[in-house]
Amino acid sequence: IGVVALVAVVAAFSTRVVARNRDFANEETYYRHVVEHAPANVRAVANLANIYFDQEEFAAALPLYQRLADAWIPGSGNERTHVRRELLSAREVGDDAAGLTAARRLAERHPEVGIGHRHVAELLHDSGDYVGGFAAARRWWETTASPGALAVMAHAASATPTAPRFFPPWPGSRTIVWIWSSDWAAPTWGGVRRAAPRTALITRMG
Repeated sequence: IGVVALVAVVAAFSTRVVARNRDFANEETYYRHVVEHAPANVRAVANLANIYFDQEEFAAALPLYQRLADAWIPGSGNERTHVRRELLSAREVGDDAAGLTAARRLAERHPEVGIGHRHVAELLHDSGDYVGGFAAARRWWETTASPGALAVMAHAASATPTAPRFFPPWPGSRTIVWIWSSDWAAPTWGGVRRAAPRTALITRMG
């Protein structure tokens, strides 16, 4: 009887091991299992979100990143990485409201990172808020000196009578930049790289 009981116990244990191995056949399944049973496990939620992001399953990644919004120490590298991925996931699925929320958080908590300012500028501009878009684009420009920031500023200036037409000197120069546009531009250091139908004129006066 003892031998039979032992065999039964071993068989039951083996069945459980096989089932568990099936559950944990890959990382995605493993972390889904952990998140299902321990939804407050920040590391598991983050790892599952990153797996979805790396697989370009942005619709699945976005709500997980949103759950992590207040999980990290403000200003930390983990926060910066995950808010950035939250932002990019939102943009990929076309959720502008979620994208703007993440972009603003990134710009406020990590002002040294241009991507937050960039997406705030683009999202506000595209929503018709040219004043807000101009202000965010200026912060983007001051942070990274990206020509793309000037493109947003150019169009916002043309669309908003109250927006300034004159801007401070380019970094490393004493040149004053005057921008106006009929639509958009793709400026470069040497002038304007036209990108139809976006056109603009940048005049450097020094």
